[in-house]
Amino acid sequence: MNVPESISTSAVRISLGDQNTVAEADEFIKVFDELYTEFDKLS
Repeated sequence: MNVPESISTSAVRISLGDQNTVAEADEFIKVFDELYTEFDKLS
């Protein structure tokens, strides 16, 4: 991808398709925000 290693090793890929529901996307956002908050405390 020609990006710095510091970015490529900390990236998260998210794939959604037409079979995902808005409720699933909302749940993902909720859980991701919680995880991000916890990981942010570590740095």
